[in-house]
Amino acid sequence: MALVSRTIPNLVQGISQQPEVLRLSSQATTQENGFSSVVEGLKKRPPTNYLAKLSNTTPNNAYIHTINRDVSERYLIQITNGAIAVYTTAGVSKTVTMQTGAVNYLTSTDPKGDFVAMTVADYTFILNKKKVTAMASTTSQLKLNKLFIQYYKELHLPSILLLLMVLLSHLQVQIQIQKQLEMA
Repeated sequence: MALVSRTIPNLVQGISQQPEVLRLSSQATTQENGFSSVVEGLKKRPPTNYLAKLSNTTPNNAYIHTINRDVSERYLIQITNGAIAVYTTAGVSKTVTMQTGAVNYLTSTDPKGDFVAMTVADYTFILNKKKVTAMASTTSQLKLNKLFIQYYKELHLPSILLLLMVLLSHLQVQIQIQKQLEMA
C-alpha cells in the first residue's frame, strides 16, 4: 500500500465519526487530552483544578450552576430535592433565604435533568422544567405611572442620555421627512 501525503491546514474542527474519505482534512478520528481552538490551534487540554470541598456528603444527582460575576466573585449553586445551597469557590457556604413555596418549586426526583439556571447581571433565574406555570385567579389594575417611575429609577444616567439621543435623532428624521413632503 502506498503512503499518501497531504498538507493539513489545522486541526481545529475536532473529531468526526464519519469515514475518512467523507470528513474534512482538519478533523481527526480521535482526540485525547486535546483542545481545538480557532485562535490557538490544537493544544493540550487544560487540567481540572481542585478548588475546595463543598460538602461532607456526596450529593446524589444534584444540579450545579456556576455564577461567574468577575475574577474575585464566583459562586456555585447546588440544587437537590427541595433544597438549594450556595458556596463560594473556596467552599464557604452562603446563607440562602427562600420565599414561601420555594421548597415546593425545588422539589424534584431528578434535579440534574429538571432544573436549568441562567445568571444575568446580579440575578440568577432558576427554572424547574417539570412545573406548569399558571396565572393567579385575581388580577389588579395596571399602574403605568408607577411602572415608568420604577423603570427610570433603575436606569443609570448614561442609559437615560442614550435614550434621549435616540429619541432626538428620531425626531430630527421625522422633521426632515415632513419638510421634504411639504417641498414636494
